[in-house]
Amino acid sequence: LGLGPLGTVARDGARVRGQPADPRALTHRHRLSVALLALLWALGPPAATAAAPTYATRGQCAGHPRVDLQTPAGWCVGLVATAAQGLQMPRRLLEVAPHRFWIVDMGSWEPRRGRLLELRTDTQPPSLRTLANGLDRPHGLARGPDGQVYVGEAGTVWRTPVADAVRRENVITGLPADGAHPLKELAFGPGGALYINVGSATDACRNDQQQQPLPCPETGGPRPRAAVYRAVLGGPNHTLQSLQPHATGLRNSLGLAVVRGASGAERLWQAENSVDYPDAQAPAEELNELVAGSQHG
Repeated sequence: LGLGPLGTVARDGARVRGQPADPRALTHRHRLSVALLALLWALGPPAATAAAPTYATRGQCAGHPRVDLQTPAGWCVGLVATAAQGLQMPRRLLEVAPHRFWIVDMGSWEPRRGRLLELRTDTQPPSLRTLANGLDRPHGLARGPDGQVYVGEAGTVWRTPVADAVRRENVITGLPADGAHPLKELAFGPGGALYINVGSATDACRNDQQQQPLPCPETGGPRPRAAVYRAVLGGPNHTLQSLQPHATGLRNSLGLAVVRGASGAERLWQAENSVDYPDAQAPAEELNELVAGSQHG
């Protein structure tokens, strides 16, 4: 993640504050088994490379082949699963029980090629099975305060209890699934609110003639794109009560995380997949904190 300059590009009840990418701020809450870090390193290779060796390994890491990478003291990276086990375009991983992890795999950028997978690490070798297929470019994966698992497809957010078989229930439908950035990232915040990425339809709001109208039409109206939305779920069945923009001017929030600070307050962080850039040495990406209660243009 390349950090860009301090950004104040959000409005509609939230501001954006740049944050340093300090891994110490995250590991105290988000530590996983060192072996599970392996899967994060295995997310990139497409299925076509399954026949070729993917990573150089040396020794063991928590019972898995150790990837030959330099890591901080006390850490190692073990290779748990790759394309050889059936991974194609995995996006998010969620621990649902000890040694049991759910993964959303897009399959490709074509619609309806995605899957929800289950990885078991209490078998040797680890096993991978399909829980649901035919998903539309799934990306987001989060556990809600109701204990269910929420999946973000391109145009829909749905949930299912943690069980041997998926019992799908649509929560939010009709989200924009077209354009350059259809993927939906998810994160639950204070009070059980669900935050959802609705990416921009374009790279930088340019038309076919490379004209850039100001203000950008897709950032206006009651349902702007390039935004993070806040969904309130409630009632006896934990159904959708409201869906409103929480922060706008955010091109594509492919990383959302709620982090508990030293004071105990929960803070919403956003990784900005920013405008395509011509200089690889000057990436435009940012790591921001979305802070409610003020407006900035």
